[in-house]
Amino acid sequence: MGLFDHRTGWTGEPRATSLKQRAPLRVEPLPPFKIPPCAQPMGIRSHPAVRDAWAGPRWALLLLCGVLAGCGSTQHVGEQGLPDAQGIASYYADKFVGRTTANGEIYDHQGLTAAHRSLPFGTRVRTTRIDAPAQPSVVVRINDRGPFKDGRIIDLSKAAAGRLNMLRDGLAEVRLEIVSYPSGPASTTAGPSGEEPSGPESSSAGW
Repeated sequence: MGLFDHRTGWTGEPRATSLKQRAPLRVEPLPPFKIPPCAQPMGIRSHPAVRDAWAGPRWALLLLCGVLAGCGSTQHVGEQGLPDAQGIASYYADKFVGRTTANGEIYDHQGLTAAHRSLPFGTRVRTTRIDAPAQPSVVVRINDRGPFKDGRIIDLSKAAAGRLNMLRDGLAEVRLEIVSYPSGPASTTAGPSGEEPSGPESSSAGW
């Protein structure tokens, strides 16, 4: 057994004394890593069984969101005047007493009724006079069609006009608010008695 020489090592060959004298380190590239099939994530949404299981709850959630959104945007009837529910009111002349209204009733000037162009028959409307200091109001039931003069939005019975103190003036500026709609089916196609039928008029609010 020979002596160890720190300059030549055990083999007796000269050793590299600096990094420049050493052979470059060779690094072999690693093969690409592949995930084994058993470890691949399962496509949950594409799996037929899972997709069918989620279909019911998903549609129920969408339905619930739609109901909540609708509740948040609901406008309660009669709480406030609608944008196009303000204008001029007139009232029936005495010559219409005893005539048949558009819904088949006999006009009674003592009843709290009114004519409107598009509201369903049986709709109850609060009519408030806004050009008077006291702003009196009356609730009337729609049973006829009219008025058909530009700028007028409702034609009141004589009794209803008296509640608004407009018998002398004949006309008054009013605001209309729907109190209630009829509980049963309502017809909106018939025209008023003795007048020409109204032209087509539509509104999402019913006015």
